[in-house]
Amino acid sequence: MRFATTCLVTAGKSNTIHLPVLVKQSLVPGHIVISEVKSGTECPITGILCRVHAGGTEIGNYGEPSFQTSNEIDLEPFKGLVDRSGKVSVTLTNRSAEPKRVKIYTTYRSSYGSVLLEEKLDHFENLLNDIHHKGYCTRLVISFNKHLETLEFASVAEHLDEDDANVQWIQPFNVPIDSELDLEDQIYTINFAGKDLGPLYSENLNFLELRAVKKDNDKETLYMYVTAYGFPHQH
Repeated sequence: MRFATTCLVTAGKSNTIHLPVLVKQSLVPGHIVISEVKSGTECPITGILCRVHAGGTEIGNYGEPSFQTSNEIDLEPFKGLVDRSGKVSVTLTNRSAEPKRVKIYTTYRSSYGSVLLEEKLDHFENLLNDIHHKGYCTRLVISFNKHLETLEFASVAEHLDEDDANVQWIQPFNVPIDSELDLEDQIYTINFAGKDLGPLYSENLNFLELRAVKKDNDKETLYMYVTAYGFPHQH
């Protein structure tokens, strides 16, 4: 996915452009191209100082010598910072005596974000609510210390008027258990960024409850090891 943003930077002034935040589509900025527009034609930018921030942290400072070499800014070296929030801004300072019309192209890449929560738990009823409180979850990776009989995402709030096509709501679902795998290979990944589940589940994760039942009946405690990926709530 690609976006184009045009802005006018007054002589001697600065302008901050906040790139579109697309974390609910599991997309973050990956590459930026900056050009100057003169008489409707794009050309190498001059007289501009450019600072790039990811989630409030400066990740690049580019002057005219940089833009004479290339007008492209690759965000891949700063992947960790970009993935934490999905928020990138570009601050342009016009050091010339004339206003500058600037065009910024942003190419987006897929991202699960960063770790929202990582826990070892012996009770699971509040897990999804806790994850939802921390941010927008894109993926869960779960394993256990015991073989499972069932792993269920159960409804807390159920939509009763199923014939109402104007209302979409999350449905409970079971995660298939592969009992033939060794315990250490039984790792369950729930992808909320995929087509099968999608943003509706991430946005309403607090209305689901995780339920796990171990296969045997011994008294050993069932532990869950969970890592939740996603993006913190936008402020």
